[in-house]
Amino acid sequence: MQEGMLRMKILVMWTHLSGYLISNLNSASEAGHEVHLLHLGDHDQTPYGESLQYSNICAINVESFSHTNVRKYIIECNPDLVLVAGWHIKKYRKALFFCPYLVVFFMDNQWKDTLKQKIAISIRFWLIKPRYDFAFLPGLRQQEYALKLGFPQEKIWLRALNGDERLLNNYVSEGNIAAFLYVGRLSSEKGIVQLLDAYKEYFSSETNPWKLHVVGDGPLRNLIEGTEGIHWHGFLNPKESALVFQLPSVFVMPSLRDAWGVAMHEAALTGHPIIATRACGASDAFVRDNLNGFLFNVGDHNSLVELLKKVTHLDQIVLNDFSKVSRQLAQSYSSDIWVNSLVQIHDSPQAQECRIYKQRSLLVKVMMVIFWK
Repeated sequence: MQEGMLRMKILVMWTHLSGYLISNLNSASEAGHEVHLLHLGDHDQTPYGESLQYSNICAINVESFSHTNVRKYIIECNPDLVLVAGWHIKKYRKALFFCPYLVVFFMDNQWKDTLKQKIAISIRFWLIKPRYDFAFLPGLRQQEYALKLGFPQEKIWLRALNGDERLLNNYVSEGNIAAFLYVGRLSSEKGIVQLLDAYKEYFSSETNPWKLHVVGDGPLRNLIEGTEGIHWHGFLNPKESALVFQLPSVFVMPSLRDAWGVAMHEAALTGHPIIATRACGASDAFVRDNLNGFLFNVGDHNSLVELLKKVTHLDQIVLNDFSKVSRQLAQSYSSDIWVNSLVQIHDSPQAQECRIYKQRSLLVKVMMVIFWK
């Protein structure tokens, strides 16, 4: 930790475990901060298990906890800052009602103008104000939603989702590119059906078609098995998937819906040219059309087929230039930036105003006596 920097006690209340989350928390711990993690274990389709390595982090699975148990842990922890993932976990939402500590709200939802989002906006004074003080978000599409939810611009921080650059910097893709790479769940919203349809047409029309490497698992795995030209790796833990990212390839993210897409940052970190739909939130940060990849509209089958053909016939010098741009764009997100953002939030004038308000507000004091004493 740099001399003079405040050592914080950070409590993270998250959903399921992930490699990129633990990487960021390890960075916080190694920077000298005390880190506590409440989580809901592994997701069925991403069973990381013991492959995630913790660095002095107090991690507790709270699947069996009630909101009262969660609130009790918060009180005992006495954190300087609480980072919570979304409002959809009922026990977290109830536990944080009029929380006396500084609470930072994370979400990756893009503004879509849906009925559900309109309802959230209509009840924002009950949903947001009594619980969350700041918003920590991946990018601009999430910021649009946060502004509508009532977070002022000065209480919004960006760059909240990133790959593990410390791991992946050791596995940079180098050499002649002659393959495609998909990393993600094998489920409909990820566009895997559309990718397979386009790849089959591409494969049958090319004299020397590239192989497609697929990393991930999910309900549509049966569509992958036995398909000509495809190498299915199954689900891989972070270190295993890093080896696949080392393969010289063009990364393809064909998502129909993808709020962000951490795998795109991982692909950019390892120097991959990128083909993606415009629905992917991360494309705003990591794709520049004709400079390091190509964007296409959701459902545009012909465009995807043509892009697969196009990159196959690009000169390797051009593809190498694409790779360099991807790596340059990737540097704007990192674990250190993630940690420093939380420090900046904690040290901001707005945070000091929040602390003073919570100390002096009669309404807050009454609620704290009811719920927190």
